[in-house]
Amino acid sequence: MVVELISVGTELLLGNIVNTNAQYLAEQCALLGMSMYSQTVVGDNKNRLAEAFRTALKRSDIVILTGGLGPTEDDLTKEVCAEVMRVVKQEAPKDFIVGYRISPEEIHDTVGYDWHESTQLIKALTDQFDFDYVHLSLPKYDTKPKDSDRTFGELFQPVLNGAKEIIVGDVMSEEAAKDALNYTDLVAVGRAILI
Repeated sequence: MVVELISVGTELLLGNIVNTNAQYLAEQCALLGMSMYSQTVVGDNKNRLAEAFRTALKRSDIVILTGGLGPTEDDLTKEVCAEVMRVVKQEAPKDFIVGYRISPEEIHDTVGYDWHESTQLIKALTDQFDFDYVHLSLPKYDTKPKDSDRTFGELFQPVLNGAKEIIVGDVMSEEAAKDALNYTDLVAVGRAILI
């Protein structure tokens, strides 16, 4: 299976930050036995992203988009999702799966977003787009925000509008995987469990 990675963010193109997502995702794909022949970095521009996505669809079985999107002031998420869905409808096989990955909270010093903002974003996206899944990237599968007694998985369930929920985070045993299913539809495992 051929997978292609598209990293989105002008800050990546300018060298302002290191593309650690690409490194991690390429390694995970290799561990899963997938072939990665191409990676693309695209700035925060929906037209260039759409063109990169079209090109990737023509030469890959799986396309992963990472970075560049999220509940921030300069956010292009809805525009980009609309364009991705349009391209998938026109050019992808009928069984092509489209999902959205988000970290429920990402706060660095005073910059970032919390789970209240990210659930609003996911609700807006799932109200408008028919995603197959929403993937929550967590430090631990049963993590709870500071201001709630419910897990992130539980907090996101009401805003998914039929999309399946996948959570990942410190699932290191069969028992943990079974327990994680108490909070979500699907559980993903990462590098530590595969090695």
